[in-house]
Amino acid sequence: MDQDRGRDFRRKKYPPYKKEEKPMKRPIILMKSKDPDKTAQKSEEIAPQTILLKTRDGENRAASPQASSSKLCKDSEVTPSYQITSRSTQAEPENPLTAPPIMKESTKFLEDNCLQIQDNVLEFLTDTTDFLVVGCLGLQGVGKSTVMSHLVSPPLSVPNTSELFKVQTKSNIDSATHCTQGIDIYVTQERVILLDTQPVFSLSVMSKYLSNEGSPSLAARSCSRDDPDYPCIENDMELLSLQYAAFLLSVCHVVLLIQDNIHDPEMSRFLQIAEMLKPSTGITSGEEPIVEYFPHTIFIHSKVKPHYFTSQRLKEIQEMYKKMYAQSQLVIKSGIGIANGSVLKSLTPELCDCEPVNVFFLPSFKRKGDAKSYELTSYTELIKSLRYQINGLSPASLTNTVLSEKNWYYYASKIWENVKKSSLFPEYGRLLKTPASLETDLAIDCPVS
Repeated sequence: MDQDRGRDFRRKKYPPYKKEEKPMKRPIILMKSKDPDKTAQKSEEIAPQTILLKTRDGENRAASPQASSSKLCKDSEVTPSYQITSRSTQAEPENPLTAPPIMKESTKFLEDNCLQIQDNVLEFLTDTTDFLVVGCLGLQGVGKSTVMSHLVSPPLSVPNTSELFKVQTKSNIDSATHCTQGIDIYVTQERVILLDTQPVFSLSVMSKYLSNEGSPSLAARSCSRDDPDYPCIENDMELLSLQYAAFLLSVCHVVLLIQDNIHDPEMSRFLQIAEMLKPSTGITSGEEPIVEYFPHTIFIHSKVKPHYFTSQRLKEIQEMYKKMYAQSQLVIKSGIGIANGSVLKSLTPELCDCEPVNVFFLPSFKRKGDAKSYELTSYTELIKSLRYQINGLSPASLTNTVLSEKNWYYYASKIWENVKKSSLFPEYGRLLKTPASLETDLAIDCPVS
């Protein structure tokens, strides 16, 4: 019994001691929720603040990369929220449909000193594919810049229209110097790109390059440095004119050959040589033949006297052009001309008794007064008709892909580089006569006895 009591006593003695130690486990009491009043008061003290940030003018800041990872924070952590507001003077995003700026005057497209395409016109070009490129060729003083300016807007309709392309002044005429240097460009609101070139076969251009220490900027030479005639500046200038013409025949939808008389056979010969030397822009597809591109060509006769506005005269000129360009691939029958029946009642295909060729007559233009010409038709009315016919022309594609205005600029830059690097021009230059070769031919024809 005593032993049992001792066992019971020992069992009953130690457990109460263990129960007395249980209240020592205080962490259980600490995990209880706090007083709600105090919790609400503390949450108000640490409430997030709203911070307003203003961005700089024209600056769009991207969202912080930490914003996407904020969800990984603990629920107990409170992060401040930010609201970014822009100033009222912030520039609005550019509308892609906004019209490009209007050109106030022509700008340089091809610099004559370095023979490089300039990028001044890029800001005036768009991504539209509905555009027309018109270039002109002619001798000095035939009125190329005047006609190109009036194709933008007829004279007397808009002030200072004739100043879009620089025209010869009295000082230029007295000193026999040319006005247009290289190629100038102007883009109209109707998306017509006009290219005004320097004169061909110009003594003024030759004098400029001759004074430039043998014209080092020329891309093609007619003779080598070992030749006794070097530098043969006359032939070099002809090659330069041919390069300009070949370039226009490759990048223009319409090429205007402007002459100040009834017909200049030398200009027709020059244009067909440029057609022969122009770089190949043909497209091949498998075994299909090469299809070369050739533009519409319009023969414009400026400063024409009134008595030439007759059906008989026009018939003779058209028949002459048909024979001279019989082997040419230039498009000379596009329905554009003064004898298509829509300009003058007396000049129609039936009265001229021939298929109409792209020939257009323009009388002399007087700035102070626009006098009436044949059939009470003035220069302004005729240039309006020419402008409407050119703008209404459906151009052929320059390449196998559709080009936008900006793509045309880069395409033209590539074509000009191909023209400068072409070996056809130097090879043709070696066939031209030089002073030494002329003396040799003269000695053979007229031997000294």
